[in-house]
Amino acid sequence: MKLRKASPALKLGSSRTKQAATIGSLLDWAKKFLKNLGSMEATASSERLLEEVLGMERAFLFLNEKETVSKPLAQSYRVLIQKRRLHIPVAYLLRKAYFWDEVLEVNESCLIPRPETEILVESFIKHAGFTEKCRFTFLDLGCGSGIIGIALARNFPYAQVTFCDISKKALQVTKKNAARYGLLKRSEFICSDLFSHWEDSAKNVKKWDAVISNPPYVADEDWHKMEPELSHEPEIALRGGKEGLVFYRKISCEAKRFLNPAGFLFFEMGAGQAKKIKSFVIKQGYENPEVFKDYLKIDRVLMARVPKE
Repeated sequence: MKLRKASPALKLGSSRTKQAATIGSLLDWAKKFLKNLGSMEATASSERLLEEVLGMERAFLFLNEKETVSKPLAQSYRVLIQKRRLHIPVAYLLRKAYFWDEVLEVNESCLIPRPETEILVESFIKHAGFTEKCRFTFLDLGCGSGIIGIALARNFPYAQVTFCDISKKALQVTKKNAARYGLLKRSEFICSDLFSHWEDSAKNVKKWDAVISNPPYVADEDWHKMEPELSHEPEIALRGGKEGLVFYRKISCEAKRFLNPAGFLFFEMGAGQAKKIKSFVIKQGYENPEVFKDYLKIDRVLMARVPKE
């Protein structure tokens, strides 16, 4: 794809230049403009955003540094860079994120997918014992953009998934993402504070074969130490109370009523939380709790089961 020549007068930062903007000059400016993010992040953000604006892969940028960029594209890029300087995450600027084998829409109503959550999906696939031909039901509790439920529903084509979140705006994003992958017929979308939507059912209680959750787990004392980018993500999806464990207590207690016999409970956990969370599920009567580590050898996922009848 040949890029149109840029206008001879372009703003780079606060100055003007008589030369047309090139891929190389835009990248050089952006990396300097984003120095407040640190060298590595400035480089990564500059390149990722220019890839998106130009519709090119990163290798193209390096092989075509002298190629001129049209004025509209250069201006679009500068606007994104200026926003990135304010610590707005790249995923929110582009309105998309990558997770597992999916490309998903995200916005400020839902968390940006983290690599750690892929360990949760991977652990379920490896250890829950379901095959691709199994027909089972599961609840993605606190689904956000739907990353967990969508990844698992695509891996298990006969599974039925319930997406649940307290945020209506987050559920709107979930539904768009599920529709993108043709999952609407196997999905339901419930706005609820954990299990409250179903708690009034005296009879015919809704039950699933698995409840999977990546609940808020940032402790109060850690909240103000977090990187500035997190201030743009929904606080309700991040903060987990004094120790970061409030939702693990609630979910492990309440989920038993909504799980079929021998049903699974899967949690993603924060660093250093596994021991206490494991004790919660044991006290609630779950059996055979197991903990799985992430690629940094941090205890990241817990799996437990309710007893068989």
